[in-house]
Amino acid sequence: MIVDWLVYGLIIWGLAVILNKTAFRDKSASRTIAWALSIFLFFFNIIALSTAKFLRYQAISEDLGLKITPNSPLDISGAFLFSYLFFTFLKKKSKTKEVIKELATPSNRAEGMGDEKFELDENKIYEKISEEIDQNTLDKGLWLKFFAESDGNKEKTKIRYIKERFKVLKNKEVEKRKEISEAEILNEEAANEEAHFFDKNIYRDNLLEQGCSKEAIDYLKNPIHVYSYMQKYKKTEEKILDAIKKGKLRGCYVGEALWVENKKI
Repeated sequence: MIVDWLVYGLIIWGLAVILNKTAFRDKSASRTIAWALSIFLFFFNIIALSTAKFLRYQAISEDLGLKITPNSPLDISGAFLFSYLFFTFLKKKSKTKEVIKELATPSNRAEGMGDEKFELDENKIYEKISEEIDQNTLDKGLWLKFFAESDGNKEKTKIRYIKERFKVLKNKEVEKRKEISEAEILNEEAANEEAHFFDKNIYRDNLLEQGCSKEAIDYLKNPIHVYSYMQKYKKTEEKILDAIKKGKLRGCYVGEALWVENKKI
């Protein structure tokens, strides 16, 4: 019997190894599939082990010249043992990850999860929670709180912990993204202001080179020579002077040159 079980145990182990390296090489078997295969194997084991048991007793009977029969023709205990070993050897997803996968649905993820402007990889947050549970690096206070509120039910505690921990980690990530975004906006505004300052100085220097004065620039803000104004807005000098007299347009003389506001009348 011992030899039979050892041989059969090696066969079961070999079957699990083959499945792990082929069907479940890239993706572990779900616990549902693992249980289904183990149950199927249980019934197969009953047939195989019971047949081996029958042949073993028949061989012993022939050697002794006596008919020896087992108390039970079915090897139920062996079938159960090897099915359990097969389930253990099989590469399968952890129960924690399957719970997290169930929770990582749009309906569950939509429960008050912060600012939608910031797109987050929520799967990474769930992976982090899975690592916390698997490596026992939990938020102890939060876990004990839910453990007490769930009357010691570990599964309920785990589900509540995952949901609440997801909210905490996501809100932290959103706040982090906000801080980065605000810093980027401030940096951009500072850069634009600096660029505007340099552009303004260049523009001022060009006006001074064209004969405008600092006083005229300060008064008119955005001065333009009267002849340039006439070409740009298709206005005669008389209309421009009339607009200045009526207060519709600012203007001033720098020497003999007339400078006016660069705006349409």
